[in-house]
Order: sequence, then structure tokens, then C-alpha cells
Amino acid sequence: EIESISSQISNEERIVKSLPKFRDEVKQLEKLKELALNQLPYKREIPNLLNSVTTLAKESGLEVLRFAPEKDAIRNFYAEVPVAVEFKGSFNQVMVFFDEVSRLSRIVSVGDIVLGSPRGYQENAQVAIDGTCKVTTYRHLEENEMIKEDEESQGKTGQPKRRRGAKEN
Repeated sequence: EIESISSQISNEERIVKSLPKFRDEVKQLEKLKELALNQLPYKREIPNLLNSVTTLAKESGLEVLRFAPEKDAIRNFYAEVPVAVEFKGSFNQVMVFFDEVSRLSRIVSVGDIVLGSPRGYQENAQVAIDGTCKVTTYRHLEENEMIKEDEESQGKTGQPKRRRGAKEN
């Protein structure tokens, strides 16, 4: 019994010695969390962010034909905020726009890019194109949204719903 207690004491002493290291790790993780949350705006900040994206498109020389926000896709602690964008401009202008979007301080991704209808090709001239893409930004969920999502993921029996394609054990 003494050996068992001695072993337990040495384990506890080892844990106590490593406590400052764990506290430092927690501080670093808190800083990372704060940085990540700064890159995930809250709902009230989204209109300003979307205005920034529209402004970047226009400053890049693109003619924005349609800028249509779509329904948010709720995830664990964040929501995807997709926006369908339709535009006209040169290939160069499109690439400048994508480059400027990549430099935003907030997390914004561009996907589902479709470029077509090239016109105006001449030697050393820019080709005009039509294009569409989906610009997706992300936002932090408000607490009431997380609670609502959690309730929706529960079935009437109080058990979590099975996800589509999930196998039952």
C-alpha cells in the first residue's frame, strides 16, 4: 500500500511540475482562439464584409451583374455565408479581384468559378469574359443559434438524429 501511495505521489508531483507548461499552452490556445474569432465576424458584421467584397469587385474593374446572398449553412460553431456573384470583365480584372479577396483580414473563400463567353480577342488586347462564382464568408454563431441548432439535431425522442449516409452500429 505504501508503494502504491508513493507511486501516486510521484505521479502527482510530476503533474504539478508540468503545470506551468500546461498553463502556457492554454494561454497560447486562448490567443489562437481570439485570433480565429477575429477572423470570424458575427452576424451584425456580415453586411459590411459583403459590401467590402462588392467594392473590391468594382475597384478591380469588374461589372457586377448580380450579387445574391444565399441561405447560411450552419456548422458546429460557425455558419457559412455564401453569395452568388455574376460579373463581366477581363480575365485580368477577375484575377485581381480574387487576389484582393485573398488579402482580406476576414476568412473569405471563392469557389464554383465559371468563366465563359470570351469576346474581343485581338493581339495584345484584353479578352472580355462573363463569369460566376460563389464567394463564401464565415461567421461566428451567436449563442442562441448554437442552442437552436443543437435542439434541431435532436429527434423527438431526445436522441441525436442520424445524419444522412451514417451507418448504425
